[in-house]
Amino acid sequence: MAFANPAVTPGEARQGTPKRPTWHWLVIGGLLAAAAFLVLVVGAVVLIMILARGNPQDTLDNFYESMRTGDCELFMESTSETFRDSTGLTSCEVFEENLAGIDIDYDVNERVNRSGYAVFGVTEHYQHPELGPVDVDMEFYIARRDGGWQMDGVLEASEDSITSGD
Repeated sequence: MAFANPAVTPGEARQGTPKRPTWHWLVIGGLLAAAAFLVLVVGAVVLIMILARGNPQDTLDNFYESMRTGDCELFMESTSETFRDSTGLTSCEVFEENLAGIDIDYDVNERVNRSGYAVFGVTEHYQHPELGPVDVDMEFYIARRDGGWQMDGVLEASEDSITSGD
């Protein structure tokens, strides 16, 4: 035996299905808005952290700019203590005697990124007083330090260099 359900006409409420109160929708809407705001805040923080990381290429550019202009402060900011100790450029006096005002140009040939540092294969171009124009291939190791980048090492490039591709 089958029972027929009474027909519900449009506009009539079904019996037994309670209607949700308005405050319920306000709470759900508020929670969704708070979640969307939280996602935006986290996204903004991550974006700021990515953009504030800096660029090791800027450190290399600052290093060469410091030599051209004789800016010892820029030299000290762009190099680590390890680099300065290994090259003997430990003070502004030594820097100014040896490197300040050098007319040097450079080309970045290759960049290799490693965990925590970048290696740049660079060709330096300068005028030697006795030899004339000189080109020297160098490798600069730029390490992440204290949220920024500092030049940490330099080697004359060779056949088995990191940037040689072998």
